[in-house]
Amino acid sequence: MANCPKCQTRYSGAARLCRNCGGELAPAEHEPGAPVAELPPGHLRVCKSCGRLVPRERAQCEDCPRAEVTVVAPRADGAFWARVACAFHCAKCNDWVKLRGGNACPRCGSTDELPVMFWRVFARHARLASVPNARERFPNLGIDDREVAADRTRDDRDVPQDLVAGPGVPPCPSCGVLLEASPCRCGFAPNDPIPKRLHVIDKSIAAMLAPKVAVVRETGAAALAIACPTCAAPLSAPPDAERAQCKYCGATAMIVTPSTRGASPAGVDATWLLFRP
Repeated sequence: MANCPKCQTRYSGAARLCRNCGGELAPAEHEPGAPVAELPPGHLRVCKSCGRLVPRERAQCEDCPRAEVTVVAPRADGAFWARVACAFHCAKCNDWVKLRGGNACPRCGSTDELPVMFWRVFARHARLASVPNARERFPNLGIDDREVAADRTRDDRDVPQDLVAGPGVPPCPSCGVLLEASPCRCGFAPNDPIPKRLHVIDKSIAAMLAPKVAVVRETGAAALAIACPTCAAPLSAPPDAERAQCKYCGATAMIVTPSTRGASPAGVDATWLLFRP
């Protein structure tokens, strides 16, 4: 792996232009490891821990280097998951913040409805980057890239910024097994509410899975409380823990503190959408 000399975005393989800033890249050396065979149509090579796509030129997941990599087959019903991350402009904060599922701002809690244009761009890019034949449009997807960045847009508050999407399979928030079918074998079924405007724009979205985040309320350096985002029961975890499991409902939450939101655990700022074919 190497970094873009202009914006420091990581890249590998045969990439010649940076997907973030468009700058010219020097040829990157492939990482050592046994070559990975071409997968059958519709199959995905994903991380067993976070569910993100693992490109053929990578031996392990970039976010979970110790996790196993597995191959998942297409769903029997033809549906497919898309992992999407972006930022939206909060009118109350007057700043750009990371989207975590619905409309709520993770900073101020504002639930103002996001613009129709935001959801239209969001849904279209998520589908295009994650359909089973996405490589016809994005040849490097799954080879060097694990996700696709949307075309750069002007600083328009009505559209997502830093929008990236790609295929994968989310881990079950309850048992941690990849959600290759719904419901999960543990009984969990994704049922996070789909924003009304998003549902109207794309009725093929069957389910949404937003990250379960437990925000540590701080006063100075002292943590006051951590509550389960699913059932609101108190959570207990070591001071340096990134995740905690609720002993009451079994949900696993990622722990984020106000002072470390910029370096939050992998996946905390991503949303999963399940599209019908």
